[in-house]
Amino acid sequence: MNAQDSHFDRYGTRLASNAVVTGAAATTETVAAPGLGKKIRVLAWLLSPEGASVMTWKSAATAKTGAMLGATGAQNRADFNPVGWFDCAENEALNLTVGTAAANGIVSYAIVEIGA
Repeated sequence: MNAQDSHFDRYGTRLASNAVVTGAAATTETVAAPGLGKKIRVLAWLLSPEGASVMTWKSAATAKTGAMLGATGAQNRADFNPVGWFDCAENEALNLTVGTAAANGIVSYAIVEIGA
């Protein structure tokens, strides 16, 4: 889950980043980490499981979504939301827990400065 692309405004401020999701079956994997004094705001995602599975977005170990069911060929998605679908806690990584089948996709997120 390392491939990332960033988008900046004309002043060099990063507005959003994208991370490719390649979650192996029966694992919790880190998708992105915010850095000290920052948090992650999830703006959109698209996941496609390779079989029947359950997927959950987490802030470190805390669930931020319910268990999202997936099936072969189906897509689980949240369209772009400019205010974000959820925020991770300060200094906590965005993780994806995947059940019995691997899941692939992409997530768009913003790094938010705490107190900004």
